[in-house]
Amino acid sequence: MGYSVATLFALASGAPDGVNIGGDGTKRDKATTYQLAGGRNQKMSYRINFYDKDVGTLGWELHGDVALSVTDAKDKTWFEMGWCFRPISESDFLNSFDCLQYLFFYSNNEIDVAGTPGHSENFIGHDLFAPRLNNTLMTPKDYVRQFLDKDIPANASSKSGAWTVSTSQSYKLCTSVGNCTFNAHFFRNFQTGDLASDYQITKGSNLKYEIFGYAAEYVDYKTSSATKDYIVGDLQNVYLERLTWQKKEAAA
Repeated sequence: MGYSVATLFALASGAPDGVNIGGDGTKRDKATTYQLAGGRNQKMSYRINFYDKDVGTLGWELHGDVALSVTDAKDKTWFEMGWCFRPISESDFLNSFDCLQYLFFYSNNEIDVAGTPGHSENFIGHDLFAPRLNNTLMTPKDYVRQFLDKDIPANASSKSGAWTVSTSQSYKLCTSVGNCTFNAHFFRNFQTGDLASDYQITKGSNLKYEIFGYAAEYVDYKTSSATKDYIVGDLQNVYLERLTWQKKEAAA
């Protein structure tokens, strides 16, 4: 039996509100912070930080960092990690998620060696428009193969689309072999030119978004989709704008 629009909307917005364990989102060291997947007692733990920036005539930018903490990672291994969002509204909730996904290589001896795949700043970004990731049916590797934004040519040297991957603010930091934090910095305009596969963000709209995150470590990325470890987080509702705007609107 089919569901009414109202029922489907209720189901779609039924994710819990994310718990901000960071700041107010006004700058990088005061970013709003959410735990996306994994946790303290798991081999992988994945967080995201958000803040935004006024870029004058170019409007506003959403900035952030995704950080994957790993214990006992196998050296010379490929990882993928990503996060996805979509607005909670009756017109959008049945559509796909707007996603940014990273592919990167972990080689402990290459972290400080510029020009190598394992260099600290080496993260490859992919702009995706995809359904919810189901780890019983697909891996992040399938995501890139099937759901790369349609306006990105297959032979494009960069596949990050509307997103910019900031290498100078990204890093791979390991306290010992296999015990690392992989941090990738990103930003994109609130408003992009791709209305078909980018969700637009409107300053001061006080609109919630559903987000989730995921990560995978591959045994052999080039020849197999088998993973050594794989985590997919639950959906949670967050704002992608400054909490100070939310407080101002609430007070009004």
